Amino acid sequence: MDNLHSERSNEKAFVRFVNLTERTIEIVWINFTGSYVSYQLLEKGRFVDVNTYKKHPWIAIDHHTRDRLHIDKKFVYFPKTTREYLRERRPDREFPMEFERRIPAIVTIPVFSLRHTCLLGVRNMLRRPEDVDFLELPKKIECDLKQVIIQRNKEIKMTIFHIFLFVFLLHLSKSQSEFGKLEVVSDLLPQDCFDLNMNYDSADGLPQCVDFGTTQNEVCTTYWGNTTYKDIISKPTCAKDGKFGPKQCKGDRRTGRCFCFSAEGKRVFGQQWWSKADNMTCACSRRKADMNDESIYFNSLHCNSMGNYETLQCDFVSEQCWCVEEMTGELTSPVVPEKAKFKLACYNSLTLGSQYLRQCESQKYAQSRIEYKLKLHGTNAKYADFVCDDDGSFGAYAIFDGATFCTWRDNTKIGTFQAGDDRSTVNCNCARDSKIFEEVGNVQNQKCDTQGNYVEYQKPGSVAYCVDLDGYKKSKAGDAVLNSENCTSYYAYH
Repeated sequence: MDNLHSERSNEKAFVRFVNLTERTIEIVWINFTGSYVSYQLLEKGRFVDVNTYKKHPWIAIDHHTRDRLHIDKKFVYFPKTTREYLRERRPDREFPMEFERRIPAIVTIPVFSLRHTCLLGVRNMLRRPEDVDFLELPKKIECDLKQVIIQRNKEIKMTIFHIFLFVFLLHLSKSQSEFGKLEVVSDLLPQDCFDLNMNYDSADGLPQCVDFGTTQNEVCTTYWGNTTYKDIISKPTCAKDGKFGPKQCKGDRRTGRCFCFSAEGKRVFGQQWWSKADNMTCACSRRKADMNDESIYFNSLHCNSMGNYETLQCDFVSEQCWCVEEMTGELTSPVVPEKAKFKLACYNSLTLGSQYLRQCESQKYAQSRIEYKLKLHGTNAKYADFVCDDDGSFGAYAIFDGATFCTWRDNTKIGTFQAGDDRSTVNCNCARDSKIFEEVGNVQNQKCDTQGNYVEYQKPGSVAYCVDLDGYKKSKAGDAVLNSENCTSYYAYH
């Protein structure tokens, strides 16, 4: 299996990988050099659609134990074209060449022999192949045990980024064969184009800046190309796919701040003063936002205040813990049982204590378990709603006696800000910023409304201006802003 690699193919295959196990799995592509490319994590019951090619092998791996799983009852899955798949099931029927359909590829847990199951059990107690030498085992068992340890430890070094890079290089090589060798490879970035009020386009292989309108605008690039937003003061940083970049900064580098955003432009957990945000990636908060759906029983991923990963991570459902790299979330340690987390190098008893879950998520977890167990018995129960931040502390608001109050990380109320039970318009950004500014010895002198949001029309002195949801100016200096109605003519992405 280790000699497997992808081969050049023009026969397209459209696959839907479906996780029917009770585990979190990793869908992996084996590239042209035989290296593993991690494509996507799938929680139980979830699926992912992949457009691939016939001679491209895929495997599925248990995300925590690194054990290989079955895809359609095989350890290595070779996609089939739609016609091949349908002909096997309907040999009496002819299908047109252009007929395409997505093919299900079911991931299940294989049934191992008792011998192999024992090898895996012993393997989980060892870290390196050399550790086997101390066990004084028969030579055959020793070799087999070392092999399963090596297989588990094989590191997936490539990321999803390499898939996009490979597609680009493949297209580039195709262009070379058809039109001769290209002498220039561009390192043009999307933001370089946006700064010129142009769009980024790499559809033809070589990235270039083009006028907006010649390519399809996405949710982020719309703010650069649409004339409605031509005067917007703070424009977003966009990713190559035209969606929002994870980190968005406002103001100036000395007093401004950076915030984490989802790909669709929704602000998520994580912020930092711009002057201290060089290492801010928002990778954790982005990942957690992608995972927060009804398919996940309880999400115990921990992000730090910048939206990066905390170095210790535990999955409270599988009761396993591990260490990660803060900016990327890459694994830096073995995966151990939750009770053994104190043996990990990233464990710090002074900051973490004996419990992984923080106060807010502990309450959330207990509530989720009760709701889940009642649901199994046919009862749908709902308790008082509250939010937790991605670091496990209490979120921006909580509901007490039918009213919504702005709260700090320890669940104490901030001021007298209050709203009704309809919290759809409540963000408490202004109320929370007053505490954030206070922590660094500054004063937040902008006006909040009764709900704890920023008042759009600000007039602290003789000069009035308009602000966005994060409290940053969206009206130009020198504009005559006479009242709040004038603020409707100024746009902001958040």
